[in-house]
Amino acid sequence: YNFVSMMGLWFPANTGIMAGSNRSADLADPSRSIPKGTLFAQVSTSLLYLSFIVIYGCVAPRQTLLDDKFFASTAAFPFKEVVIWGVMASTIGAALSSIVSGTRLLSAIAGDKTLPILRIFAATPGKEPRLALAASGVLCACAIGIGELNAV
Repeated sequence: YNFVSMMGLWFPANTGIMAGSNRSADLADPSRSIPKGTLFAQVSTSLLYLSFIVIYGCVAPRQTLLDDKFFASTAAFPFKEVVIWGVMASTIGAALSSIVSGTRLLSAIAGDKTLPILRIFAATPGKEPRLALAASGVLCACAIGIGELNAV
C-alpha cells in the first residue's frame, strides 16, 4: 500500500466534516462555532478511526486484514448486513448534505452578485433557495444519468 491508496481511505472520512461549516448561515455565532465544531469533528472522527485500527489490529491476524478487504462487515456483530446498511445510510446522508450545501452555496454566490448570470438563483434571507435546489437536483440527475463516475 502507498500514500495515495491510504489517502483514498482517509480523505472521505474527513470531507463530511465540512458539511457543517457549509451551513454556517444557520448558526447564531458562526465565527466562534465553526472553528470549535470543525476541530471537534476532526478530532472525534480521527480518534474513532484510529480506535478501529487498533481494535482490528488486536483481534485479527495480519494476513486476514490484508486479504479480506471487507473485514469490517465480515466481523460485524450480529450480522454483516449491519455494516452494509450503515454504509448505505452514510452515503445517502452525505449525498443529501452535499445537495443542501451546494444549493446554499449557489444561492449565496447568486445573492452576492459574484456572477450576474446566476442571480436568478438568489433566495431572500431566511427562505429556502428552492430554485437553486431544483438546479442542483437537475445537475445531479444529469451526472447520475451518465452512468460512469469517471466521465463526470
